[in-house]
Amino acid sequence: MSKYSNINFSPPDGVKSAARRGLELHEKGLSGSGLEPATVAWARKYVSGDNVSPERARMGNRFFGRNARFANAPKDSPAWVSWLLWGGGAGKAWFSSLVRQMDSADKKSTSATLPGKLKLAETDVNNPLLRKIELILTDFEPNANNEGIPLEEKQNIIKTALNMPIKIAMSESSYGGHANAVPIGPITSVYEDVHEGRDVIKAEAMIWGDEFSDVYKLLKSVAEEREYIGTSWEVYYTQADEVDGVNWLRNVTFAGTCIVDTPAYGNRTKLLKVAEKQKMEELQKEIEMLKASLTEKESELDAVRKENETYKEAEAKRVEAEKRQNVINRLIQAGFNQSEAEEKVEFYAKLDEESLEYVIKDFASKRTQASKNQDDPVIPEPRVPQSNVSDVAKLVDAIKKIKKG
Repeated sequence: MSKYSNINFSPPDGVKSAARRGLELHEKGLSGSGLEPATVAWARKYVSGDNVSPERARMGNRFFGRNARFANAPKDSPAWVSWLLWGGGAGKAWFSSLVRQMDSADKKSTSATLPGKLKLAETDVNNPLLRKIELILTDFEPNANNEGIPLEEKQNIIKTALNMPIKIAMSESSYGGHANAVPIGPITSVYEDVHEGRDVIKAEAMIWGDEFSDVYKLLKSVAEEREYIGTSWEVYYTQADEVDGVNWLRNVTFAGTCIVDTPAYGNRTKLLKVAEKQKMEELQKEIEMLKASLTEKESELDAVRKENETYKEAEAKRVEAEKRQNVINRLIQAGFNQSEAEEKVEFYAKLDEESLEYVIKDFASKRTQASKNQDDPVIPEPRVPQSNVSDVAKLVDAIKKIKKG
């Protein structure tokens, strides 16, 4: 706590008095069933004059930011007892003062627990031209300009910040504030979280890396010199309630956030992670490797196709040879000798099975008749009236006509 060594964390008399009264009402059973034991324990510490921790101071400030209405609650209600146990109106002013002093010390401090250093991207960024950024949009405590967004506005922030821009005003060697800042990408995710004991709104954004690659070079250089890279919100609002010198903004619409060198929140709204996707040249190498692999696979596939075609051709020749031999065998059985059958096989192998069967039977019949008349009969051609037997199609057609007749 050395950076807060000049801050007095002991409760003032007004806080002690309010806490004492709250404890009395608590003992009478007026605090209700929802009161946290820690609230009572800390109230006793206030009465004893014990110092509060920085975390407790921030919690107290948030409590009064959320529950200002408790000041007007009935004097016998749990809300009023809770108000007193936190120190009442004196506690509200005290916690607010402590937080302002701590924020000032934070701004002057050179230490930070989460430096905004660049690192390589995770694999969840699918577009190589995008760069993923994680950042804190806001917490719910006053900034150095005595402005703050109360916790009640968190849903407005979450709802309106989505798709709004992240911006930067950058020269060749530095970056500055909001003036002349330009959008470098959209906010893609917004959610509530707790960071270093504070309620915060975090966001993820995508930067158009191809258009703003120089942003990365600059931010990388800055990250090597500084503990954190800060951001500053830009919002619209319709109402501002001034409490103890702090303007609490109401009905907030989030217009964007800007990467700046000196944010009003100090290191409380900083870049938590800047994730850079693999460089284009690395991706191009991977693409070339995939292309080479694809070419190799295509060559292998072509070889398989050719092998398959060769197999089909060989199979077709085998089937044709078997058919030819079958025709030769059947012609020999019908009465032709070996040489005659081989001579006529080219023609008769072209016939379909039905026509070939008819021709074989016709041959057998002619052979039987010729054997009765001659010792060495000559087998005539099949009985096909007015047909040129050299034309397979005509022969088949003629056979069909004969069978119909």
